[in-house]
Amino acid sequence: MNADDDFLLPVLIRWAQAGGLVPILNGRRVTARTLSDEAYSDLPLIAEARGASGSTVDQAVTEILSAYRGYRANLEVTAAIAPPNLLAITTRQVGGQISKPTPAVWTREPLPPPQLARAESPTSATPSPPTVDLEPRWDAAAQKAAGAARGVWRVGDGRSLRAVVEAWAMQSGYRLDWTSQQNPPVSDGVRAGTYTGDFREALARLAAEFGEFNRPLGMSFINTNGAKVLHVFDM
Repeated sequence: MNADDDFLLPVLIRWAQAGGLVPILNGRRVTARTLSDEAYSDLPLIAEARGASGSTVDQAVTEILSAYRGYRANLEVTAAIAPPNLLAITTRQVGGQISKPTPAVWTREPLPPPQLARAESPTSATPSPPTVDLEPRWDAAAQKAAGAARGVWRVGDGRSLRAVVEAWAMQSGYRLDWTSQQNPPVSDGVRAGTYTGDFREALARLAAEFGEFNRPLGMSFINTNGAKVLHVFDM
């Protein structure tokens, strides 16, 4: 397992390919590369799962999935080896309350109503919008256009979750489709954080910093004929 692995499904798919198996996700053949263009839900790699290993793909998959026993989320992931040489992975939405935030399901405790802000004087500092400082790579511009740019993502003066996500999405070539009725304000703690990785990884870390939401919040990454859309919705 790589140190920068954040989610479960890419690990399962990479293990399957390394073991000579064809990964099938919810009835569709996928690879580690094509998964980045899929709209799918996932679970984060919890600490117990990071130590999973095995002498065969079957043993490693069984051990990593057993780490999620008792982990309560409204997403369930199962996997099994099927003839002739397939690893069949299935994700399923399930009911129940959420005990930990995940990239697929964000939850948040209600926040008190925001206080009225005092009017800023004309000499106030220039606002700093949400930005990304790209890693100094020769193909950084192409990576950014493909939505795969890695770097340090900053909240800046973004006042709400939607404002930050929309700014980041635009810088990654995505159009934001926000149908959720939730839009929590940015706290000082969230604003002070730095979020590293590519666009999806930065969003996962931003969600973890926000904590729990009133209702589960879902994200779908859609790529249709080159048009990339990030859909954020209430589940």
